[in-house]
Amino acid sequence: MFTPEFISTPASNDPTRVLILGNCELGQNLAGAFRGLGVEVIIHDTQLSDPAQLIDVARQVSPHIVVPASDRVSVAALKEIEAIYPNSVAPSSRALEAAYNRETMRTIAAEELGLPTSKFSYADTLEQCAQATQDLGFPCVAKPVENTGGGTMFVLRDPSDVAAAWKHLGNQRIIIERFVDFDAAVLMLAVRSINQGKLSTWFCEPIAQQHYEGELLGAVQPVRLSEPVLDSARSVTARITNAIGGRGLFAVELFLVGEDIYFSGVSPRPLPGGTVTRVSQRFSQSELHARAILGLPIDATLTSPGACAFTNRIPAEIPRERFAQALTVPESDIHFNADGAVATMATADDIHQAWERAIAVREALLA
Repeated sequence: MFTPEFISTPASNDPTRVLILGNCELGQNLAGAFRGLGVEVIIHDTQLSDPAQLIDVARQVSPHIVVPASDRVSVAALKEIEAIYPNSVAPSSRALEAAYNRETMRTIAAEELGLPTSKFSYADTLEQCAQATQDLGFPCVAKPVENTGGGTMFVLRDPSDVAAAWKHLGNQRIIIERFVDFDAAVLMLAVRSINQGKLSTWFCEPIAQQHYEGELLGAVQPVRLSEPVLDSARSVTARITNAIGGRGLFAVELFLVGEDIYFSGVSPRPLPGGTVTRVSQRFSQSELHARAILGLPIDATLTSPGACAFTNRIPAEIPRERFAQALTVPESDIHFNADGAVATMATADDIHQAWERAIAVREALLA
């Protein structure tokens, strides 16, 4: 992809321009990261699924780099933009196309690479959905094949859930996966960028994600894995990111079952679980994504064990004293997301204490 010979600041006659597609939480974080590195940032947030609209915007902006920050961005438009402005899409239109389609990604992971995955099947009709669940067994998870729903999924626990799942997912082609009874949901952040003229990969320390009923509750970093398991997690992460290609930060979701690693999915950009890196690393996941895209040096150093907890239950008005009381928790911080969610974060000598502190901050806000 495009690597600027100069980082031309907005004071230049021709500044290095980054077009970010999506004014969501990630889009705003990336905008801050890129601006901090001296480039001009333009954020576009309307009609992201309309190819003609996005191509018109790109022609008006003439970006050096285009960074999608939303699942709603049209892949067809990204391909055309990359044809007009070669190598401009980060990490690449091919990587985004593969990551946005669960069927394509499963084909790459399970069939081409032979990575271990949960058992799965596809369905185009209600009848096929019912048959797939019967073949796979319960519980299982149904998701749209087109990965553009911001995490849309449905957990099926028995045959009575089939019709509700089909209706919930909008009568479209879906993938049904056998539920994996995992010991841990591991998030691997891999940063692909230039190192002495060659494309190299850096790994952040593994992150453990906490879920309940499909909802992300929080995350801790680092989760301690045995050397064989860590080697396997890094190998799976490297193989899948090498296969889809591109430059930037990739978030790879894995399941740990005993000493075995199962591939679940990959995002060609930061994920909410990586929010913990705001307090646990030298550079956050958004800062690493921006640095990798610009071809700048990468430092994925962990500075402290950390944790983050999420909630959508924060009241619209919080007494200042309560807010201040929440922040008396040692080594803590609070971040209000653009989508209304709140992340409470903390560091400590170990992840267990960090998690307790993050929860304490959250509960203090809700008191």
